[in-house]
Amino acid sequence: MRRFLAVIAAAAFCPSPAAPAVPQDPPAKEKPLPVDKTRKLIEEGAVYTVEGRVRVPKGVELTLFRNCRVIAKGSAPAVIEVEGGLDAVGVFEREVIFEGVTVEPQAKFERIHMDMVIFRGSGGLRTPKDTSVDGYLAVENFDLVRGAALDVRFHSGSVELATVCAEAPTRIVCVNPEGSKQNNVRVFVRGCPQKVMAKCTPHGSRVGLTGGLEADGGDDMTVQLSRVGGALCAVRNWGQRLIFDGLKINSTRVEITHREAGKFQRVQAAKCDVYSKEWIASAPADKVLKDTLTLDRCWFNGITEVKRIFDEVIKDGADEPEKNGVRVQIPKVNARPHELAGPAGK
Repeated sequence: MRRFLAVIAAAAFCPSPAAPAVPQDPPAKEKPLPVDKTRKLIEEGAVYTVEGRVRVPKGVELTLFRNCRVIAKGSAPAVIEVEGGLDAVGVFEREVIFEGVTVEPQAKFERIHMDMVIFRGSGGLRTPKDTSVDGYLAVENFDLVRGAALDVRFHSGSVELATVCAEAPTRIVCVNPEGSKQNNVRVFVRGCPQKVMAKCTPHGSRVGLTGGLEADGGDDMTVQLSRVGGALCAVRNWGQRLIFDGLKINSTRVEITHREAGKFQRVQAAKCDVYSKEWIASAPADKVLKDTLTLDRCWFNGITEVKRIFDEVIKDGADEPEKNGVRVQIPKVNARPHELAGPAGK
């Protein structure tokens, strides 16, 4: 009996044999991003490199699918120039990821469409410096983090953003084509809210345009049902119309301005939750053309007295009538936040 117990005790203190190692997938082999012909890159876990500038030429369509990465390589900025079509489509937690890479629409491009995509690092979606472009850009379920930004300049086509989280300022500038007095660019920023139930890999849940927004010059402009933070939320120089409603605005300053008199009758602004310290509405003063900005059923950070809102938040032509022809009207102040683009609070 004693001998039996001794054997058991010895076995208890004897180290167990090491468990067999679980096989691990080898690291994905890096390979240059192929841009020479139309391809669908379906290999999961693939890692593609961009060194310097590469171009998706006219007539070529390149599609990247879930769980692949496109990374910068070398000391020069990594840029994918797009003349043809570039699509990137991932799924939640298996997004297509661009690291330190800039996607650059060229002067005339066919299409850039991205869904469930993350940009990290110094890149993002940016047009060439001092160049306006013509094409179709649409992103959804899209994240720009760690310095990546969307900064584009269009003279024709459309820019569509939905379910976007952006930590840096988002900038969309539209200009008239050479020799023309107007452009036909459609700017559509809708459904980029602060929403706990909407999943977002970098942030846990959707946070919206936390870096701020500047949208300037689009013919048909919609900024709706989105959370905008940062230093500035600015919409300027719209054409046929401007829809600006259902927003949660955490930006320090709001600017709704136009370079021409008489354009504010084309503005629809309502149901915004405004946390901003200052809301500026302006256009040149004109003896004939009158501009009125109606802010209907907005919530102003708990202030319900209209006079106090004008004293503390609104800056319009009443402050400088010789320079600014816009007058703000507030028919009704909402007593509670609407929470259409995010919960109450910062």
